[in-house]
Amino acid sequence: MKRPRVAARLAALAGSLADPRLRALAGRLAVAAGQLGPGAAEPEWSGHFVAPGEPVGDTLRAGNVGAWLSDAIYGVNDGLGAVFGIVAGVAGYTHGGRTVLISGLAGLVASALSMGGGAYLAARSEHDAFTAGLAAARRRVDANPAAATAVLAGHLRVRGYAEETARSVAGGLAGDAPHQLAAALLREERGLEAEHLPRPPLSALTASLSTAVGAFVPIIPFFFGEGLTTMVWAAALSLVAHFAVGVAKAAILGLRRTIWSGVEMTLVGAVEGALAFAAGLWAVHLLPR
Repeated sequence: MKRPRVAARLAALAGSLADPRLRALAGRLAVAAGQLGPGAAEPEWSGHFVAPGEPVGDTLRAGNVGAWLSDAIYGVNDGLGAVFGIVAGVAGYTHGGRTVLISGLAGLVASALSMGGGAYLAARSEHDAFTAGLAAARRRVDANPAAATAVLAGHLRVRGYAEETARSVAGGLAGDAPHQLAAALLREERGLEAEHLPRPPLSALTASLSTAVGAFVPIIPFFFGEGLTTMVWAAALSLVAHFAVGVAKAAILGLRRTIWSGVEMTLVGAVEGALAFAAGLWAVHLLPR
């Protein structure tokens, strides 16, 4: 592949564009294309195009950080909700004995391992889907480069780029970097790109640790006591944590009603704990201690 030719074409395109946002985009692509020496390995290009009006910057990196934080908050919420339900149910049955602590710890370990395993498998599935989709896109490009170029140019036109710009970018990729054309098609048609793929080990670690953190909250008071008072403290601590998780989730998603999100999460946790505690009390009559 003659990457200098790609860089030269994109640099020339950048100098001819009137829109400063498009000039910045073409310039970034030109720099990326010219960064590798003759003997260097070619990385896969994600095909990420910034639409007119979108800020040009570290959008991919910000998106990945946001996704990581969102996954962490989800893990905390899952662990908190699951173990709070376990603690409340066992406390209703045993009236707050040491069995609650053991049950909570067992639930913590099980929830953390389950979430970690699920996150790892989900991340691997995304990688498999990307690999299969990229292979199919490459076959399309190899079979009919002109049609693939026209399809990519059409996607760029839908995004708001001028027809000449769309054809120039798509044609440059088709002529000098068909493997990048395939990656761009995959991104535009299926929303899959290498930079957004999660790392399975990191996903598993994030899910496991965040779930364990959330699951640990309801059992903290039971390290220091037993009985009704400890149950009340556990419920209060869990509900405060529910509120904090709800606010954090809304803040990460960019929602305006952050307080209401916290209140809503607290209400859900309260109902969950009450039902689990009632189930524990009811179990006393079915399975006398």
